[in-house]
Amino acid sequence: MHDLIDLLYAEDLTPARRQAVEALVAERPDLQAQVAQLMQVRHALRRDLALHLPDRQLLVLHALTEGPDALLPKEDLSPQERQALLDAKPSLDQALAAFPALHLVVDDIRRDASLFDAAWAETTAQARPDPRPATPRAARPSSSRRRGRWIWRTAVGTALVLFVGLAVVLLQRDAGQITVTAEGPAPESLSWADGTSIRLQPGAQLQYQRGEGASVRQVTLRGQAYFDVATGPVPFTVTTEQALLTVLGTSFGVEAAGEATDVVLASGRLSLAPRLAPDALVVLEPGQASRVVQAQAPTAPEPVDLLARLAWSGRIHFHATPLSKAVERLQEHYEVTIEVEDDLMEERVTGSFEDTTPVGEILEVLALAVGGTSTERAEGVYRIALP
Repeated sequence: MHDLIDLLYAEDLTPARRQAVEALVAERPDLQAQVAQLMQVRHALRRDLALHLPDRQLLVLHALTEGPDALLPKEDLSPQERQALLDAKPSLDQALAAFPALHLVVDDIRRDASLFDAAWAETTAQARPDPRPATPRAARPSSSRRRGRWIWRTAVGTALVLFVGLAVVLLQRDAGQITVTAEGPAPESLSWADGTSIRLQPGAQLQYQRGEGASVRQVTLRGQAYFDVATGPVPFTVTTEQALLTVLGTSFGVEAAGEATDVVLASGRLSLAPRLAPDALVVLEPGQASRVVQAQAPTAPEPVDLLARLAWSGRIHFHATPLSKAVERLQEHYEVTIEVEDDLMEERVTGSFEDTTPVGEILEVLALAVGGTSTERAEGVYRIALP
C-alpha cells in the first residue's frame, strides 16, 4: 500500500524511487486497478475542492469567527472581510457538506490558533511584565493578543496562498482533460475504439483524460447518462460528486444530481461506493438499483423495473421480464398491436435494444428466446406463437 501512496505523490519522489514504484505496478496487474481508482479519486478531489472552495482563506475566517467560542470576534474583521465571509457562507456550507474531512481542517485551524494564542500571550507577558495588580477586564482580547492573531492569520493565509498555487500547478499538469456537455435538447452519444458507448442526457457533463481511444477507462459524470462498457483488462470507473462506480464490462444508467447518485444496472456487475469511502461498497446484480446520498453508505441493492427506471436512456431493457409485460412496453412505444399465445405469456425474456430498432426485429429476437416465432399478420399487427 505504501507503494500506491508513493505513486499518488510521484511528483515528490526521487527519479529512482518513482521508477521503482512504476516498475512494481507494471508487474502487478492487481495493483493497476487500485492505482486507476486512487488516481481517479485524487483528481476528482482536486477538481471538486477547487470548485466548492475557490478561496481557502475564507475557510480560516470561518473557523476563527464561527461558533459560541469564536476565537476572533467578527468586529475585528475589516468590512470587506465581513462582507466576503457573508457572501461565501452558502459556498462554505456546501463545501463542508460535500467534503466532511473539511470539518477536521476547521478543528485543526481552531486548535492551532488556540495554541498560538496561548504561546503569544505567554511570550508577550514575559517580555512586558506588568507590576500593577491585576484588575478585572472585559472579555475582549487585548491589543497584544489581537496582534498575535493577526500574525497567525497572515502566516496561515500565506501558507494557503502557496497551497492554492500548488493546486493550480497540479491541475495544469493534469491538462488534457476533455469535457463533453450535452447542451442541446437531444441526448449526445460517445463511442470509443474498444466498443464502449455512452449516451449523455440533455444537460449532462462527462469529463475524462485525453487518451488513445480504448485507453479511456476513467470518467467523471454530472447529470444523467447511460453506459455500455466493453470488457477490458482495466476496470472502468465513473466518479460523481458523491459516488465511485467500478465495472469491468456492463450496461447501466447513472443519475448524478444534487446530493445523490442513483445507479440502475441493466447487465453485468458493478460496485458502488461513496466517493470518499471506496471500501464501503455494495455490488449490484442485473435488474438492481442503489443510491449514494452525500457521504453515506450506498443503499442495499434492490430489484427494480428496468423498463420504468431506464425509460430515459434511449434503450428498451428487459431482465427476466414476463413476455406479456415486455409486449405491453413495445405496444406503448411503437403504437402497434402484439398478440401472444397464452402458453408464452409468462415466459421470461432478457435483452436490451435501441428504442429506434424496428419493432419487428425486436419481436423476432424475443420470440426466438422463448422458442416461438413472430409474424406480422397485418400492418401494425404482430403475433408471437409456438411453431
